[in-house]
Amino acid sequence: MPRRALLSLALGTAFLGAFPVPVDAQAPRVPSTTDRAELDRQLDAVYAAFRGAYARLDAPAVAALYHHDAIYLAAGAAPKRGRGEIEAGFRSFFDQVREGGGTLALEFRIVRRDVAAGLATDVGYYRLAVVRNGVRGGSSVGRFVTVSRPDADGAWRFVVDSYSEADAAEYDAAPPRDP
Repeated sequence: MPRRALLSLALGTAFLGAFPVPVDAQAPRVPSTTDRAELDRQLDAVYAAFRGAYARLDAPAVAALYHHDAIYLAAGAAPKRGRGEIEAGFRSFFDQVREGGGTLALEFRIVRRDVAAGLATDVGYYRLAVVRNGVRGGSSVGRFVTVSRPDADGAWRFVVDSYSEADAAEYDAAPPRDP
C-alpha cells in the first residue's frame, strides 16, 4: 500500500476514534440456536402473564408487559403509543367488563415465531370470552402480530402489538400451540 494511502488510513482512523460511538450497555443478547427452548419458555411466559392479567382485569399488569414506548394497534381504533396510553385503553376495557359482572378468558394459538437480532415476532390467533357466574359467553376471535424485545431488565416485552378480527373457523384450524 502506498505511503500516502497508509497515512490517510491512519489519520481517518484517528479521526473516527475521536468520536466514539456509544455502546448500549443494555443491548439484548441475541439468543443462539441452543437457547431457543429457553427463549420460547420466556416468550410463552409473557403470554401466560397476559392471560392471567386479563382474567384478573388487571390493566397495570397488562401494561407492564409492554415496552415503555410500545405501539398498540387495535382494530378500528387510533394507535396507542407508550405504556401509559396502552394501560388507559386496557383499564377502560376492563372497567366495562367488570361493570357487567364478568371476567375474561383468553386463549392464544401461535402459528409462527421468528427470532432475529434480539427481536421476536409472533403471528397467531386469539379467542376472548367474557365469563359471568362461571359461564363462558360468546367469544371474539382474531389474528395478531406481536414484536417483542428484551427490556433493560432482560424481560421480554411487546414493542408492537396489532390485531384484527377473524372467523372462529380460522382459530379452530390453527395448530393448537397455546403458549
